Amino acid sequence: GAQKALNAHVGAGRPKEEFVAMRQARDATLGMPRLIIPSLQVNMRAGHMPEPEDDGTTFLKVPMNRLCGAVSCRWTGFLGWQAVC
Repeated sequence: GAQKALNAHVGAGRPKEEFVAMRQARDATLGMPRLIIPSLQVNMRAGHMPEPEDDGTTFLKVPMNRLCGAVSCRWTGFLGWQAVC
């Protein structure tokens, strides 16, 4: 009730079309989420990690030259390597 009414996105009886337009405008300004590729790799396996390599190490693989035309990457510390688009 009250939480929905005060919600800036859907509150005050805003029509669906207004919400969709607002989200599309906002989403158009956002880049790809930083962890989308690793998340997809695990989610597509129903929460299971990929099979380990011959040495027993499990890797999540990131196609660095296939993300939005990226041909280079940079070290971002906590998040590791990130594609530079």
